[in-house]
Amino acid sequence: MFATAHIHFADSQCATPLRIDYAFPNSTTCTPTQEAMCSTDDFGTSSQHWSCVADLRNFGTSYFPNKVIHESIDDDCKGASVSAFQAPMGTCIPSTPAPPYTFAKLFIDPTNGATIITTYSDALCTSRVNVSSPISKECTKTQLLNYNGSLALTTYTTSDCTTPIKLVHDTSIPQLCTSNPTCTKGTGQEYTTTSCTNSTTLDETALKLFSTTPYFKFQTFPTTSGCTGPAESTQYVRLGTCFESSPMDWVHAINTSLSIDGRYIVFRYYAGFKCTGWYEQTLFPNEGGCVTNARVFYNTTLFESDAKGLDMRVVSCAVVGVSVASLISCGIYWWCCRKTRQGKTRISRMRWNRVKYDSLLPLQMIPLESIDITDYVQSSVSVAPAAET
Repeated sequence: MFATAHIHFADSQCATPLRIDYAFPNSTTCTPTQEAMCSTDDFGTSSQHWSCVADLRNFGTSYFPNKVIHESIDDDCKGASVSAFQAPMGTCIPSTPAPPYTFAKLFIDPTNGATIITTYSDALCTSRVNVSSPISKECTKTQLLNYNGSLALTTYTTSDCTTPIKLVHDTSIPQLCTSNPTCTKGTGQEYTTTSCTNSTTLDETALKLFSTTPYFKFQTFPTTSGCTGPAESTQYVRLGTCFESSPMDWVHAINTSLSIDGRYIVFRYYAGFKCTGWYEQTLFPNEGGCVTNARVFYNTTLFESDAKGLDMRVVSCAVVGVSVASLISCGIYWWCCRKTRQGKTRISRMRWNRVKYDSLLPLQMIPLESIDITDYVQSSVSVAPAAET
């Protein structure tokens, strides 16, 4: 059976395809034709028409080369195809064919491999409308074309790639996954290896990779999602390790540590390389509390003994044999910290716009613009280091 294709584009020149919708007229023979005119359609996009499509896979791949494609085919519950659509994974596509228009993105749920669709109210897919839900409908067959696994990237601190510091699993990438087991120089002083995985047991993979080394899970979610539904990206990060990265002009390195009471993971964004100089910090509750579309999970029981001493505020006043002057300084420092905790926390507000950068290498920068997370945070401050003497 032949199909008629309706290709939707992002531009008026019909150069950037977004999705393809198919209809199956009751015919067995026809002459392939194309409507050359690029015109506005019911989705508010530009489109072209094809008729007599015999092979949906080859036709869709010709429009979305080197991309993972989701395909859904509806039938009449008796085996005859009625309609179908194809769209690349991780791309914002038109969703409804009448005003008010909505848009959608397709993802893969890393916990079970199911395809997830998320709906948005804008063409950039930034304002989420609904909670993500799996594509599951009676008499509908779904499959992924060109899929060979999701990207798993492991980051190391040395050129021999023996000490892992970060494991990233990203399911939103629209390109095909390409394995590279060779230890490769990344950004800053980082080295990486990549693999393609269909694994849905990411927690077990991370536990095997890091063994007894303290680490935490860091997940990011779509804007306005409230951290509901599947995460767009999941990272497993070794605690207490400095990452050289530049998600913003003034930030050149990021480090993490466990808070004094063990309830929070502290993210510090440094102005200097190798985690030196002035910094801003954000605190995440280690049991999954949502902070600006991201959350952290840390197993305090598993790593309780190993993680002690990672927060330098504790270490700085624990040195044996310090001078009387140093003891006085420590006493003043702890008194100031106590007063800060007793008063209402004033979060240092970091003003910047979210920028585009490769989230697979640096930890994600978390803006605090107009966000009140007092319930989660003991202290969040901007610190300028004292001048060296």
